[in-house]
Amino acid sequence: FKQYCFAAGLGRSSKISPKLNYIVDRPTACGVLGVSEKSIDRYLRFGCNNQTVINLLQTITHGCNQGGSWAGWKLDAEFLTSPYGWKVDPAYLKRLWRLRDAEHYAEQRIQELEHAIAEMHRINQTGNNKRIISLVNELLDALSHKSKIYDDYLDLAKKNVVQLKTG
Repeated sequence: FKQYCFAAGLGRSSKISPKLNYIVDRPTACGVLGVSEKSIDRYLRFGCNNQTVINLLQTITHGCNQGGSWAGWKLDAEFLTSPYGWKVDPAYLKRLWRLRDAEHYAEQRIQELEHAIAEMHRINQTGNNKRIISLVNELLDALSHKSKIYDDYLDLAKKNVVQLKTG
């Protein structure tokens, strides 16, 4: 129990014998584990037989290991880590989601414009050249914007790789 607490960051090394003696920070351990100080003292003296507390300490120490499609991925306080060691922080995910949403909106706009141009040709409104030119210019802008989003995706991926290399 004492070693799990230390590994989970709920303790510190003793000044007298740092390698052999761990001091459990009782108030912090109580708050994190949701037990009383009496329970902490009992676990330290006799070992911990509370499976929920043991599971929580293992999750804190080793991260949350999922099964199924998420097998091998771990979630801890700082990162979501892939089975291959790729670490993803919350800021990266938020940026990735914003780019995904922007890309989705751009794709919808492109489809709307393509449909509007096709509809004008279908009903033979080719005499309305100004409107067609306006729609085509807007379509080109939307395609350019979508291209910029892809550039941002690549930039984000490159920054993440550099961040992983530099630690």
